[in-house]
Amino acid sequence: MKKIALGLTSVVAFVMSAVGGCSSDEPAAGSPDNDSGVSETSTVDRKAPPPVQTDGGDAVCAPGDVASFKPIWKAPSGFNQKLCTPEQVKLLADCVWSHPGRDDAACKTFFNSSVNKACVGCGYTSTSSAKLGAIVSNNTSVAVNYAGCVAQKLGDVTANGCGAKVQAAALCRDEACVDACPVPDDDTGKAFEAFLKCQDDAATSVCQSYADAAACADDALSDGGVAADCNPDTTDFGERAAIYVELFCGGLASDAGTDGGSDAATQTDASVDDAAVDASIDDAATTDAATPDADDAATATDAPADAPADGG
Repeated sequence: MKKIALGLTSVVAFVMSAVGGCSSDEPAAGSPDNDSGVSETSTVDRKAPPPVQTDGGDAVCAPGDVASFKPIWKAPSGFNQKLCTPEQVKLLADCVWSHPGRDDAACKTFFNSSVNKACVGCGYTSTSSAKLGAIVSNNTSVAVNYAGCVAQKLGDVTANGCGAKVQAAALCRDEACVDACPVPDDDTGKAFEAFLKCQDDAATSVCQSYADAAACADDALSDGGVAADCNPDTTDFGERAAIYVELFCGGLASDAGTDGGSDAATQTDASVDDAAVDASIDDAATTDAATPDADDAATATDAPADAPADGG
């Protein structure tokens, strides 16, 4: 397990491509169908990334060229879908990312149980999905659907809304840094710190116009603002993920589907889907003020391959 780095808020996390193993960057629990390495929420000509330099043992990298970057808005799937029980909310939020307290056996059972399919499909989606759910993965990492939450709270889920601007800012930073600052399997945390530093730098340089536009959400995200629920006061990614799954998918009575809840920890004979899980840092929002910055990311290691691809 890689060391968890927490900032003021926790928007994105590493995940595991195989239980007990590591994958590149921040893979997520449940591999997206898109294996190209290019986000399906943006179009850009990928160039070979510059080598990551070292400075006294620390990884150093710089934002790449995003001149051809064009964000493609993916709307959120909606709030209050009533597809997850409280038990399922807790397990899904705990299982989609890699952290020291993760119960691999329980998570395998949870993801392989048909009882949990609807909840997982709502709460965990890839960027190839037509609409994005509570937690989103794409090739490198998992992240809460921060932009989608903002869009719904502001009542505008169109490509011209503030939520779309928040998403575009995050996607620009990803395009600038995901390839330029690769995170190796055996990273001790320094490469990921360099990646976060790159995203910070991108927000004030190559992606500044997108970051400035995303400031449209600042007032709404402040204490008492209409979108304050999208920016809960926690530095723990698991807690933030649970809040988002509840917002998007919660409301189902406990007796409506609990096979992946308390029963998950006792079932150990479920088959394991060994598909590699990858997710990119697509939906970690970036602005200033109330909007989380790059260093506001919580990171674990790699994502569990025991989660179904594309959230289903």
